[in-house]
Amino acid sequence: MPAIAITVGEPAGVGPELCLRLAEREWAAPLVLIGDKTALDVRAAALGLTVLPEFLAGEESPAHPVSIWNHPLPEFVIPGTLNPQNSREVLYTLDTAIHGCVTGYFAAMVTAPVHKGAINDAGIAFTGPHRVPGRSDQHAARGDDAGRRWPARGAGDHAPAAEGRSRRDHG
Repeated sequence: MPAIAITVGEPAGVGPELCLRLAEREWAAPLVLIGDKTALDVRAAALGLTVLPEFLAGEESPAHPVSIWNHPLPEFVIPGTLNPQNSREVLYTLDTAIHGCVTGYFAAMVTAPVHKGAINDAGIAFTGPHRVPGRSDQHAARGDDAGRRWPARGAGDHAPAAEGRSRRDHG
């Protein structure tokens, strides 16, 4: 069964803890947390939670029920202290999850909260994850759906990834 991608959101916020706590129960599909493994390991240790294994991109299927696809942040994370210098990488986690869903690698994606203010303070025009601006330079360099706009989702409107692909806005 394809895994579910979960972006950990603002690294200084509540998202990393919520994502780490997903390992406390069993899930029908493997979960791949997309975020900075070092920051998640430090947070897990501080909270007395299990340190999760790393997911290696390219694996056909995750080897563990909950693992971390490491997207290193440029700056150290201090819980509760926003750092706009990490904003590009936070957006790149969204790009990665979107691309994984579009290509069928992931069955679905879930996003933890991001901090729009911190992203805007980094000089990135961002109004929310329903419109990821410009896609990351890393994706653009590889030609991975660069500049494509994605459909907005309302609360409770969680269509399967395949349906999302067919409803994609190419404008």
